[in-house]
Amino acid sequence: ICWLRRDLRLEDNTALFHALQRQEKEHLLYDYDTEILGQSEDMCDKRVEFSHQTLVEINQSIQKYKSSLCVMHDPPLAAFEKLNSAYDIQAIYSNRDYEATAIQRDLQIEAFAKQQEIEFHSYKDQVNFEKDEVMKKADYRDDGTVIWNGLDYDTYYIKEKSAPEGYYNADNI
Repeated sequence: ICWLRRDLRLEDNTALFHALQRQEKEHLLYDYDTEILGQSEDMCDKRVEFSHQTLVEINQSIQKYKSSLCVMHDPPLAAFEKLNSAYDIQAIYSNRDYEATAIQRDLQIEAFAKQQEIEFHSYKDQVNFEKDEVMKKADYRDDGTVIWNGLDYDTYYIKEKSAPEGYYNADNI
């Protein structure tokens, strides 16, 4: 199951990409989380309206592949319990969500998956860097060179905010 939440798109969706690599029949799931919707006074607010319209478009797009979108209206744990009893879920793919309630929800579903021996995969998708991936400071050597550890081979652009004592900022980097 590829669990869609804020990532309502078929293109450039990391979780969906990985789910499709299994080359098994994948189901797309969107759950109108009743625990969150229950907190909203306006059930027809713009977010719900946008989600509904986007889900209609997604479902139309995937019908040409003889697939469809499963839309539920349950607390997420209840939704996954129902789906697992009906389909014997093998794996859940999702993109990470970073709001406090979403993190707790995802931990609950991950625990359910582990208990049911379901693979649970969560991917970085909507951000460039995870919290622990942002490098904030370099280590300077006495000779003025800089040490960067843990960087993959790639092209990086560095802006020097201030030079170590005894050195000057470079005008062009």
